[in-house]
Amino acid sequence: MLNGKALNGLQLIEICKAYIQAINKGSLPNIENAWTYMCKNDSLKAMEHCLAEMDAKLHGQLSLPNS
Repeated sequence: MLNGKALNGLQLIEICKAYIQAINKGSLPNIENAWTYMCKNDSLKAMEHCLAEMDAKLHGQLSLPNS
């Protein structure tokens, strides 16, 4: 758990990546920065999924050729 939220496997991997990047840069891992990084990453994935769904539905309704 992080900030009271249970993490799934992908979120745990993203937190680990953020910690590793901080350590490799010679700084200390910051839980708040890792949380922000994970939230941004989750938001981007959700946005990409929504855009893909919208694009597929528009193509289906408008009979547009796939690009």
